Amino acid sequence: MTCKVCTQIEQYGITADLEAWYDDDDDDEDLSLRDVADRLNARLLQEAYFAAGSQRPLSALEAHYEHLYGKNASDEKEKAKTSLREAGLDPKPFARDPAKRYTGEFVSYGTVRKHFNKCLGVDTSREWKSLTPAKAIQQSDDIVHRNRKILEENLVRLADDGLVRTEIERLDVEITVSCGSCHRRWSYAEFVDAGGCSQCCSEEGEEEND
Repeated sequence: MTCKVCTQIEQYGITADLEAWYDDDDDDEDLSLRDVADRLNARLLQEAYFAAGSQRPLSALEAHYEHLYGKNASDEKEKAKTSLREAGLDPKPFARDPAKRYTGEFVSYGTVRKHFNKCLGVDTSREWKSLTPAKAIQQSDDIVHRNRKILEENLVRLADDGLVRTEIERLDVEITVSCGSCHRRWSYAEFVDAGGCSQCCSEEGEEEND
């Protein structure tokens, strides 16, 4: 069975051991599947530069990939696209289309997970078992940044087409949690960091003491 990860590895001649990435790290901390996807995408970008006759160190291309796909400012993204053009590469397969994610050369977390589970037969259930509050908050921050960028890009596209006439100064995306008992609203990060609704917890503690 093959998947997009198999196809990209074969197409670009990548010999890296993804299982080793997943099970070991320089900091003695296993990489998550999302980290593996990011590192593989940086390698895909590196091999694309190599094929175009341009030598780029992987450390530089990891930041380059983040500029192309991540939550960086638009000017950084444009610099990354310009670098691709100067190397004779078409930026489109490497830059995210907010309407169609991962339709180009890069692979997603879900695709990498499928590759590990079905192609390599590797159990990735620890992704869920090892979740900590800090990781959960970091993931929520990543989701907010990623979706804010998509929404901002959509507004720019709508404005360019004359479908939105209002100038947008700032766009905010927030994840909130409502307590099912007291109905207090929390930011996701505060709720997780507090270990739940502290108002309900304090009230339960007072009742027990009475």
